This record gives sequence, C-alpha cells and structure tokens, in this order.
Amino acid sequence: MMTKRPTELHTALIGGHARIVSANLTQTIEALDFLKRRFERDRQMLTDLSHAPDSAAAVGVLTAFYQRSLPDYVAEAARLSSLIAATAEQVGTGVQDEVTALMGGTPRH
Repeated sequence: MMTKRPTELHTALIGGHARIVSANLTQTIEALDFLKRRFERDRQMLTDLSHAPDSAAAVGVLTAFYQRSLPDYVAEAARLSSLIAATAEQVGTGVQDEVTALMGGTPRH
C-alpha cells in the first residue's frame, strides 16, 4: 500500500466529499427552483380564482390551471430522473475517490 502525505490524503478526501455534497446541492437547487415556479403559478391561480365573477368562471380558472400543471409535473419528473442519475454517478465517483485516497491510491478526479 502506498503511503500519502497527510495533505495529499486530506485534499483527495475533501475533493471526493466535495463532489458528493455538490451533487446533492445541485439536485436540491433544481427541485427548489421547480417548487418556486409552481408556487408562483399557484399564487397566480388563487388571484385569478378570487377575481372570477361566478362559479362557471371559477371552474374555467381551475381547469386551465390543472391543464397547465400536468405537463409541468411530467417534464419535471423526467428532468429530475435525469438529475438523480447524474447525482448518483457523481456520488459514486466521490465515494470511490475517497476510498481510493484512503487506500493510498490516486483519485481519478
């Protein structure tokens, strides 16, 4: 087993861990961006609903809202699936790099 200097080991471990945390933060930011957009649309729908002159108009507001929401959720689910796959790959690489550093090898990244 190859022995690394403490600073090299520290750098390798921190680099692997940084990739893991960065991947998780990226995924969280993406999810929060989607929620922000949805909440803004929800708020607008409530404003539109409060200005509906009668029940028929209110039903129209709700129908339009749900018709626009469904494609948003479908697209977001597809986007998050891709992001989750990328995150899993980054986490795996980060963990491998940490293990490699602990074993005395040189991380790939």
